Amino acid sequence: MTVQLLVPGREIPTRAEADSELKKFDLEVETTHAVQIEAAARGRGAEIELKGLEESDLLELQYEDGVCEWLRADELRSRLGQEQRGETTAIRVPSTLPMAATRGGVDLALTGIRVLKTQFGDVLGKLLKDAGIDIGAKLLAKGGAKLIVQHFESKLNPAGLYHLRPDGRCGDLVDAGTSLPTSDDPYLVLLHGTFSSIQGSFGTLFCSPDQSIPTPQAQSLQTHYGARIFGLEHRTLSVSPIQNALDLVQQLPRGARLHLVSHSRGGLIGDLLTASQLTQQNLEPFYRQQRTEEAEQLTQLSRYLREKELRIERFVRVACPARGTNLVSQRLDRYLSVLLNLIGMIPAVQTTPLYSFAKATILSLIQQRTDPRALPGLEAMMPTAPLIQLLNHSGVTTGTDLAVIAGDIEGGSLLRRLGILATDLFYWQDHDFVVQSSSMFKGLDRTRGVYYSFEKGPRITHFNYFANPQSRQRIHDWLIREGGEAPQGFQKLAGEPIPELVRSALRAPKADAPVIFVIPDLMATQLRRNDRCLWLDLDELASGALEQLALNGKQQEVLVGDLFAPSYQPILNYLAKRFDVRPFPYDWRRSLLETAEQLAAVVSMELQSHGRPIYLLAHGSGGLAARAMIAQHNDLWRRLVARNGRLVMVGTPQRGTHFALQLLSGQGRPSELLTLLHPQRGQSDADHEQPDGANEPSGAKAKARKGKSAASKAAAADRSSVAAIACTWPGLLELLPSGTAQKVSVAWLQQRDITKQNLQETMAALSALLTLPDGKIADLTHGVDPAHMCIVAGSGTWTAQSADPDQDALVLQGNDAGDGVTSLPSALLAGVQTWYLRSTHGDLIHQQAVLPAIAELIEHGSTNLLSQTPERDIASAVTREAPQPAPLYPTAEETIAAVLGFQSPKIVAKESVRLRVAVVHGNIAYAKQPVAVGHYDGDMIAGGEAALDRLLDNRLSIRNAMHIYPGKEGTVEFVRGTSGTFPGVLIIGLGEIGGILPDVLTKGITEVLLRLAMYVL
Repeated sequence: MTVQLLVPGREIPTRAEADSELKKFDLEVETTHAVQIEAAARGRGAEIELKGLEESDLLELQYEDGVCEWLRADELRSRLGQEQRGETTAIRVPSTLPMAATRGGVDLALTGIRVLKTQFGDVLGKLLKDAGIDIGAKLLAKGGAKLIVQHFESKLNPAGLYHLRPDGRCGDLVDAGTSLPTSDDPYLVLLHGTFSSIQGSFGTLFCSPDQSIPTPQAQSLQTHYGARIFGLEHRTLSVSPIQNALDLVQQLPRGARLHLVSHSRGGLIGDLLTASQLTQQNLEPFYRQQRTEEAEQLTQLSRYLREKELRIERFVRVACPARGTNLVSQRLDRYLSVLLNLIGMIPAVQTTPLYSFAKATILSLIQQRTDPRALPGLEAMMPTAPLIQLLNHSGVTTGTDLAVIAGDIEGGSLLRRLGILATDLFYWQDHDFVVQSSSMFKGLDRTRGVYYSFEKGPRITHFNYFANPQSRQRIHDWLIREGGEAPQGFQKLAGEPIPELVRSALRAPKADAPVIFVIPDLMATQLRRNDRCLWLDLDELASGALEQLALNGKQQEVLVGDLFAPSYQPILNYLAKRFDVRPFPYDWRRSLLETAEQLAAVVSMELQSHGRPIYLLAHGSGGLAARAMIAQHNDLWRRLVARNGRLVMVGTPQRGTHFALQLLSGQGRPSELLTLLHPQRGQSDADHEQPDGANEPSGAKAKARKGKSAASKAAAADRSSVAAIACTWPGLLELLPSGTAQKVSVAWLQQRDITKQNLQETMAALSALLTLPDGKIADLTHGVDPAHMCIVAGSGTWTAQSADPDQDALVLQGNDAGDGVTSLPSALLAGVQTWYLRSTHGDLIHQQAVLPAIAELIEHGSTNLLSQTPERDIASAVTREAPQPAPLYPTAEETIAAVLGFQSPKIVAKESVRLRVAVVHGNIAYAKQPVAVGHYDGDMIAGGEAALDRLLDNRLSIRNAMHIYPGKEGTVEFVRGTSGTFPGVLIIGLGEIGGILPDVLTKGITEVLLRLAMYVL
């Protein structure tokens, strides 16, 4: 099927010859069409028709400042769609391309497009043919990508251990099969990163960017180490870090003292060099996925490390994807484009074979739509990789020290454009364009702790750490420090918190203190078997504990533990000052009706033992258990309220929650994290070499799933195993949204393979839900007593409100009218007074500011500390699809936060950047800087905005009439003045009239100032 492009601009002549540098790597790349898009012609003028393109043709999209993106023609069609032109269809390419699928107002202006034809040279073509791979196919068969990359890598310096000259360049290669000479002094060994080399990663550690002046740090290191500075030149794509580590160890002398400096993926090699005590249990993640070859390599590596008794005394790990990087698996073409742009910005690399190697490899991988799992070096960095699990939650500890150098790009014009290109990859996470900052801090547990230095600024990119004088000095100081004290500029990283339980021994209550039962939310109670914590211990989950929690008729006895402290310790401590506090842990997997009976039993016993008031404080689904108790034991409830008792419900989903549907369908952040922790089975090494071509989305919902790689689709299959377990929990099934939404959800789940794995129990439970008019939750109509109930509801966090069932997935729609779990419509009960605050679901119950209000509601049934008016009208909330940032390999803190519904703090707190604001009384016509104005969606241009329109020759009105004027939430525009006197207007879309919120305004101002910066810088 051919592709036709309609491009605004003018076609420019192209040379028929192929890129000579790429030909050296046996790849012929010819430019067949080139279109220049001039700034003056954007939005007007003739269009160029580019006909007869193949779907597999590569397109080079050129943006301002030389930033480029490479993608296939069919991928551009998937992104932009196509329109009918007579009997043919065409892709209309706009002058600016949107870069964020989930937010408006983020785009890049095109300056040109080139169409590239690629063809393998004779030598590579013969290699593929001899391997039985059809080089005429649009997508090469299994194994083709690895063979291509191996051929490209063979053009680089031979792999091995090199002695480094004073300028950091490779000197003599240590002969294979021989070891370095024994020395009583330490060796400094450098481990480079992905798509790089010793020179590419560490060149600026030794010399200035133009290679003319030695750095003072390099001169000092030369004095300190002498001739004992070496670098490992290794293959980063076709070979795994495990094999790289094996190759290095075999060339190190017995008893060697080692100081390591790593960059990027090289840090995984460094971590492996400290893993000398691996056991068969540690290697279970590999055996479960039938990765026996890698498991045997690790066993061999561990044996070598013990035999050679290596001493790693210093380790500086720079920008390592220790928890993986989801960029590899999420959008490989976009990730590789960002990578190639960054490599091309390194002065010492621009004209070297390394850049040609990177370009040849990246263009080939994009053109072949390669699954990253086909390349061991890339697959090892995916959060789902067993290597990442081994290095994070395997029970392996090491006594070696570790200094982490981490960073975050912040500011800069050219790099800001590159950041916009990567918007969909990062979702506002801190990053250096290649690795998320939060991934850089983890790795093996270290008994001596971890120290870190965090850099941020406009020059912090993945390939620029060693050019940064401050980072370079920190690396130097760590290596040559005396004694055990950390040098200036390093901080100790806080240890990984364990899932603390609430302290059962709260302060002793007064004899006449009223009693309060605290009923926790779904998943907020520990579950145990014997002396093992099945929920929520990450090492146990990684060993398969989730399977033992399935209620499928085969389960063994599970004991209920205590409540998790992160959510409930603050409120328990606060209430203990005036109440006799009784936490009520329960097995949240089981039916809410079963939990209600247990609650009724303890409340009845309490009523019989004394005459004090008894209150109930319930969080989340705990409120439904309390209402079920009231509905089934109304006489008991009457006795309780006779003593002035009441029920306070915080974030309770009175009509169910789509959060339950997310868990049952394997979607949402908790499911993503549990999937990464849950051991996957049956994925052989061969399975990791499937090309991506057969996995194109199709059908009506293709656009919603566009851009997903084969790796992400394989991850969907992994998520089904977690969802299959969740589908055995009646307590979760009962939380499905009530009414029509529940029937749609149940019907969809009944058709899925995940429910068919659960024998009859799950199917029967699903069918039972349909027998009730509106579901089990809505059947609790008798459990409502407005005179003795209060509700606290949260908002401001994206919360699913509806689900559009599809053959392959549920497309969830939601808005900020909710706390992330419970939507505002579901939180309300007719006649029951409700108080509101801006909060996530978990933070509703534990943030310090809300505790006094909850205490007042318990005692008095009213409070002035919270508002009884929601921040926005529910109907005005802007609906959008769920944000989908793919997670890294989870930490304990992140998993607890995701499961319990609160925000986990960043490892390194980011300083807020404040704008200077001046209030001026005067005529806006004399403004010296652009004037910012907000505009509601659908509103007219009037007042001060109309005055600005007149100053701009009615250009605002023209945009508004063309329906391209900002108004919807997230849309912005900068309209420059035409004269030399008035600078222009910054327009911020505010969304629905009356629906403005602080975060909408903050994001709008941020986006519009970025738009201004793109014109100014």
